[in-house]
Amino acid sequence: MKLKGSNLPDNMFIKSQLIRGTKVEKEHTNNKTLAKTIAKVHLAETGKKTKSGKISSKYYDELYKLEKRLRRKKKWIYARSVT
Repeated sequence: MKLKGSNLPDNMFIKSQLIRGTKVEKEHTNNKTLAKTIAKVHLAETGKKTKSGKISSKYYDELYKLEKRLRRKKKWIYARSVT
């Protein structure tokens, strides 16, 4: 099965997003190639092609922000439950 973006070269993606995405996906696998492929698929599914031909997606930036908000909320809920 071929997934959208999985066969695209690395230089089609914004480097910082591909690096961050690979790190995030390595939480699910020890295989760096597979983690990068999963990141490419997520970026391709959520991104748009720019004039320069690169795929622009803030998927992993947004995921980081969401997880950060959830961690803060969890601490807040925990603090309220112990007082």
